[in-house]
Amino acid sequence: MQAISPDESLRRTSNAIGISLIAEFVLFNTLFSLPCQFAYMLFPDEQSLEFEIAGSLCSSVMYVLCLVIPFVLFRIAARGIPKSSPEFGLRADAGLLLLIPAVAGLSDGLVIIDGEISWYFLSTAPGASFRPEAVMIILDFIYVVLVPAFFEELYFRGCILENLLPYGKTNALVASAAAFALFHGNFKQFLYTFGAGLLIGAAYVLYKSIWPGIIIHLCYNLLAVAEDYLLNMDGISKAAFSLIDAARAAGGLLFILLFAIYAKKHKFPGTLTDAPGETGVRVYGRNLLTPVVITYAVLVLVGAVYDSIFSL
Repeated sequence: MQAISPDESLRRTSNAIGISLIAEFVLFNTLFSLPCQFAYMLFPDEQSLEFEIAGSLCSSVMYVLCLVIPFVLFRIAARGIPKSSPEFGLRADAGLLLLIPAVAGLSDGLVIIDGEISWYFLSTAPGASFRPEAVMIILDFIYVVLVPAFFEELYFRGCILENLLPYGKTNALVASAAAFALFHGNFKQFLYTFGAGLLIGAAYVLYKSIWPGIIIHLCYNLLAVAEDYLLNMDGISKAAFSLIDAARAAGGLLFILLFAIYAKKHKFPGTLTDAPGETGVRVYGRNLLTPVVITYAVLVLVGAVYDSIFSL
């Protein structure tokens, strides 16, 4: 294999990432309605428990495919250039216990900054409500908590971040967090998913493992689902939850500070800084923001504007 420069390698890697991101966008926007259609074919009564079970199971499978296919597509598109696989070593310590509330608190703070004192991550649609049956609680856990936590981490940290790290850790963290934020496809979620992406990405780099991010992501989703369940219960004040969110945001800043103190006193498997001249990349921005990557960003932003206009 002929040696290529770090700049050329970054450009090709970015193109491969852009191709996989466009595939993810197309899959989610064209195939994600199929589970409900399939469930309707089996169980025409949309109010029945059977319809919801079938729809939830089909949606879980579709969610997995919409992230696994882009992951595989990246591996194919990146042929001929150096690429890395996700780190799966199980590493955790007390610092991880600080990062979990830090991510949740930071996200709440960014939601408040965005003018929305509420949790929107994977929330229910307007007028929707959770079914109280035990089987639906289990299926909600699988579809809304477990599947996104594992497969989003596999793709965004184990694929995108992992393969951008050789070209500069800071830039890789920002780029992967931006991709994670754009993935959610709306303006309400952009700020706090970007912030969460930065912290979870930092955990991936420090621990050199995808598992801390999965644990953080899973706990974060679980809190959001628990809040949605409580909000749909009678007698629970939304104003009370707004106060809890504000308190959690303040607590998140405290836990970020505590983690920073912890990080200074403890050695991690990885580091967030690059050694001088380590990456060898001379021009980062132009080689990262290739036309393919820009095309993906434009598609997402146009879709977000469209959804904002027609949801008014």
